[in-house]
Formats: sequence, C-alpha cells, structure tokens
Amino acid sequence: LAMFVPQESSLGISGALVGERDSTENLRQRLRLLGYQTAGLGAHLAQLQLQSVALESLRAEAGGTLEAVPQRQQRDFVAVGAHGSHPDVISGICIGGEDGSLAITCSWDGSVRATALASQSEVSKQHMCSTPGDRQALLAVAATPSHPELVGSASSDGMARIWNMQSGEVEVLKGHNGEVCDIDFHWKQDHLACTASDDSTAMVWDCKQCVPIRRLVQHSKEVCAAKFLAVAPYERSLVTTSVDQLLRLWDLRVPVLQCAFHSSADWRLMVAANASKHMVVTGSDNGILSAWDLRTRTKLLTWDLGGMVPGGFQGGFASLAFSPCGSYLAAGSLSGAVMAVDLAQQSRRNVCHHSDAVFGLAWGDSWPTKPSFPSPYDGLPFLLCGSHDGTWTSWTPSSGSSAAQWLSSTD
Repeated sequence: LAMFVPQESSLGISGALVGERDSTENLRQRLRLLGYQTAGLGAHLAQLQLQSVALESLRAEAGGTLEAVPQRQQRDFVAVGAHGSHPDVISGICIGGEDGSLAITCSWDGSVRATALASQSEVSKQHMCSTPGDRQALLAVAATPSHPELVGSASSDGMARIWNMQSGEVEVLKGHNGEVCDIDFHWKQDHLACTASDDSTAMVWDCKQCVPIRRLVQHSKEVCAAKFLAVAPYERSLVTTSVDQLLRLWDLRVPVLQCAFHSSADWRLMVAANASKHMVVTGSDNGILSAWDLRTRTKLLTWDLGGMVPGGFQGGFASLAFSPCGSYLAAGSLSGAVMAVDLAQQSRRNVCHHSDAVFGLAWGDSWPTKPSFPSPYDGLPFLLCGSHDGTWTSWTPSSGSSAAQWLSSTD
C-alpha cells in the first residue's frame, strides 16, 4: 500500500504560499493530487477484498469444507480475477480482440486498457485525450468483432474517439455539444458507430471519414444510451434511451422515429437489446426493469427489482447486458450489486457485490483457452463487471451449479 500513501512532502501546504499570487491554484493542484492518490488507495483496497473472495471461491472449488467456507460453497458464481489497473473509477468495460480474448476497460483517468483474459495481464493501454496530462473522464467503451483492433470510447469533453490497437492511432469524432455518454459499433457494417450525448442527440458515424451521417434529434432531454440492434430484420435499426423517460426505436435508412416506449426514470435510463429474441429491455435509476417485444411493440413485463431485493439495487440500475444465449440479463446497480436475471421466469442469481456502482457489464461466450495458462474455467460463459470502486472483476458459474445449467440452457 506504500505506493498509494501520499508522502508528507507532497501534501504539506507551506505557509509561504499564503499571500502569493498563485497560492489558490497551487492549493487546487495539491487537492487534486490528494484526490487521485485517495482514489488509487480505494481501488487497491477494493481489489484486495475482491481477490480474497476469489481465493475463497477457488478454495471451495478445490474441495474446501463447508466449515471452512460455509457461504462460498453455495455461490452460483465464482470469481476468476479482480483487477485495479486504473488509478480512478472504471466507467465501462467490453470484450474485444481476436476471439474475444481481451477485457477492455475505460476510466475517469482518461485511459483505455486491454487485459488478456487467459493470462490476466495487461497487454496494451492508451490515453485517449490529445493533451498530455489531461484527465478528461471516459464514460463508455465499445469494441467490434468485425474489426477486433478497433476500440471506441465516449468522453466527457464532448467527443468520441476510435483507437486502433495495432497502429496506435486515435481518431476523433467531433459533433456533439455535450458529454458523450455512450458509444456502440454495428456488428456487421464496417466502421459504423453510434453515440449518445447530454446535448439531447444521438449520432451515427462513418468512422473511416470521422463524420456523422445521421443525427437523431427528437429527444427533449439528455440521451443516456444508444445501441444498434444489428440482427435481421433489425440490422438497420437503433435504440436510444433518454432522461425524458422514453425508449426510442429508429429506422436509420430515413432516418425515422418508428416508435417510443415510456419507462419511468429520474436521471438515468439504461438499455439492452436482444434482436434475435425480438426483445429490448430498460433499467431505470428508480429500480424498474421493463421489457418490450419488438415485433408487436407491446410491453412484456415491468419488474421492480429495487423493491424486491432489499439492499441489492438501492439507487437503481447502472448497467445491463444480455447473456450470449440471449435468454438471461446481467444487471448492475448503483449500489454495486450485480445479478443475473431470467426474464421469462422472473428469477435471479446473485453474481457479486462491488463497493460502488457497476457501470460496465460484458458477457463472454467462453473463457479463453491458452495452453500456457490452463484454467478450470476454460470454455465456460463468463461475465465482466467494471465498477466505480476502481476495480473490474471476472465471474463464471460454479462447476455443476444451478447457474451453470441455467446459463447453458437456450430455452
């Protein structure tokens, strides 16, 4: 922990500063430094706690007794790893690289980092802002299987950026007049991305030319999220959510607003889409989960998870992600809880509980296999969680658990 503890010389505020013209700015700089060091210490402590959970889970898997680990034996999910690679909060996470072998995270520290899942080691990183020392917060990150070398980030400075991990080049997407809250790539169309912004618009971009080709303006308040549906018959469709409490479905060929669904929210409305199941889901900051059928455009359910899970979803939803089979939904809360939900049966499994909000979730089809790094989790579905506590964690169903059977089913 010594590396995170501020030295007295770096924090002491000399009396000589009083009366100097730059004393106020010096004080601000020292307070900012203290804030960064405190965030680093908090992230490291959270990482140690989560690594302890991982070790207990592994001990249970290896045959630990019920007396030794009475709670861990009953876990549906076990921790594969815990990381605190960023010195500030982690605001987004996705899976990228060839064959989904990388965990890609973004942070308020302004950087994107790529970690090899098999070896659990960092393989690449990039500071996304052009000005050295600039700490413009990154708010979301995305990758695309059609171009595994590309990573997109959304930033509080009103711009989105595309990083080429092979060449190291960073392209800038300029056009918004407010914070860019979300970014997504089309899974089939090369170099097509969309963004959501606090300026009450969503945009579709040609990433080769770095120019907007669609501007969706029919939002009355900030746009929280934008996602491509990308699967027939919705491959030319996009969904957005806004603080104006509406989920919108867009036809990008015109572009035309096809329909809008109401979903109660105060300041944040998250979305996850599963076009193969003809379903779109929203989660609000007041803990309400809602689902709609894209074919009939009717509501399938409304579920108050905030009220049904005491101590679990206090503060509501911060992130949503569908499982690879498309039948289950991971939900991260503003309180740090993460759950896997069966929407059809309205049942749930606890995954983990971070010490702060979980704004990043990403499912993987199967844990990457590498001969030099054998793992008991090879081939199992897994879930990545990125948290404002400064850590990200990876989880997979316990061998033989009900969660493993549950996630393997496509019914």
